Amino acid sequence: AVVNLSDAALVMVMNLGPLLTDRLIAIGRDNSKNDVARLPPIYLAPMPRDTRTTAAAKKDYAAIMAADIQGDVPLVLDTTTCVPFAVTVEFLNERVPLMRKDAAELIVKSLIKAGHLDAASRNLLKDPTRSNWRDVLRDECGDACLQRQPLEKGHSPLAKALHRAWAFHEYCSEVILIALDFFEKKLTRM
Repeated sequence: AVVNLSDAALVMVMNLGPLLTDRLIAIGRDNSKNDVARLPPIYLAPMPRDTRTTAAAKKDYAAIMAADIQGDVPLVLDTTTCVPFAVTVEFLNERVPLMRKDAAELIVKSLIKAGHLDAASRNLLKDPTRSNWRDVLRDECGDACLQRQPLEKGHSPLAKALHRAWAFHEYCSEVILIALDFFEKKLTRM
């Protein structure tokens, strides 16, 4: 997917897979005569909570790094950026459009009371893609905290925020500027 289609790749919710990994290694070896690998810069950023994808990304990374490729191999495995977030008032205000502070406070309190959030760390205790958090908020605080927020799957900014906080198999915006910086540095050297 990456080879001959783009100058760089940020891979977040998947791994490269054996076919692409082998193809990248072959390209790197073919170009070893030039003393510079011509692999596109690749930034792997799986979410550590997604252990299957993270293990597969680590396997891809190890295979490419262990290959006999001369020169710079522009590959990063980042397992520290896309980690779970605490669901705080500040987090909800940043992530959910038009979220008022008082509504965010009610949401946090309701989720703690229902056992969805740890009271001390504010980390989610239940997977929001499978839990009944919508029912909890409707019952506990209703319109006072929901403010006509859409709660339907695929249309809810609040759901997207909770999914990102859970950090299992979501896109992670926090890694984008880091990856772009990496690409900029690597592409100016190529």
